[in-house]
Amino acid sequence: MNELNSVIRDTKTYIGLPLLHEHWYVAGLSEEFGRDPIGRTLLEQSIVVYRAEAGDLVALQNRCLHRSYPLAESKLNGDNIVCGYHGIEYSSRGEIVNVPCQAQCPKGKLRKYPTRELGPFVFIWMGNPGNADDSKLPEMPYLENSDYHSIHDAKHIEGNYLLMQDNLNDLTHFIFIHANTFGAAPNSIDHTFLEHPVEYEERNGVTGCYRIIDDTDLVQLDLPPGQNAVVGSRKLRNWNGGVSQAPGVWLGENFVYVENPAPGHPECYKTYINHFVTPEMHDSCHYWYSITSCAIKPDPELAAGSSLFVGAAFQEDVVAVNHMQKVLKNDTTEYKEININGDKSAVLFRRKILEWALEEYPELAES
Repeated sequence: MNELNSVIRDTKTYIGLPLLHEHWYVAGLSEEFGRDPIGRTLLEQSIVVYRAEAGDLVALQNRCLHRSYPLAESKLNGDNIVCGYHGIEYSSRGEIVNVPCQAQCPKGKLRKYPTRELGPFVFIWMGNPGNADDSKLPEMPYLENSDYHSIHDAKHIEGNYLLMQDNLNDLTHFIFIHANTFGAAPNSIDHTFLEHPVEYEERNGVTGCYRIIDDTDLVQLDLPPGQNAVVGSRKLRNWNGGVSQAPGVWLGENFVYVENPAPGHPECYKTYINHFVTPEMHDSCHYWYSITSCAIKPDPELAAGSSLFVGAAFQEDVVAVNHMQKVLKNDTTEYKEININGDKSAVLFRRKILEWALEEYPELAES
């Protein structure tokens, strides 16, 4: 067991763990996928995604079984996809249904991947299709609630997805990495940020980390003008943090609780900040995020400004992960890695990743 613990104590060893397939990952945004086939690499597997004529998503192995021509560079015939090299046609189930130069179709079938659409996101099951479990999908009903305002976007990271999960599970880097964005804005992230208490809460078998701010004056700085007017001088409490529900899913909450709210107004203003990281290769990943709030909906100009601000802040995380990946990969200087108090949540999640890895690859315990 000590040897297993050493795996999660050394980042270079930790990010070298094999990719985990028996989970749901985000494959893209629903708005991306239409009748034109789109290729994407997820967990080192090339996949082609398109919509059938009825609108259903189809996700297949992106490789003609004849000469490995990418089907994403092909065209559709109804719900079938036709290879652009020799015209071999596959059904939406991956079966060969036509080979133009011969009467009989050879045996063979493309792998088909289960998909689900939740809000603006398309989730895909990368493991055994028979194991695809809808109960393991994240619960995010607010993404489809018209009373909530939501923004979402995508980025690409030249780093291992677990480095980004470490970042998401770390509530201490905000005033440093985000000094020019969150730290520079008139909000509750100031020099006292690290002094506020932190609570750890287990959800679905995974422990998350949440920072509690009971200073009403500080919490008010995070409220939009419309909310400030309603809240007035009432005591406020902020609950801010999240949990990694799956290898590629981090669900965050930024809740402002109001003591004795005004009649007709909520006792809690809820903002959900979710991050999704899906491995592309072992040292790169896709990154999507969404911010959804029940607060007063901003006007289009303010919403656009908020989207740009948030995108700039999350880009700071991307740059940090890119830097760490480069050092971990290229620097050969001997060193001994240290851990600090702020690592607790990340270390707890690393233990969960190791648990999932041993379930999928039991031979790791003997290697």
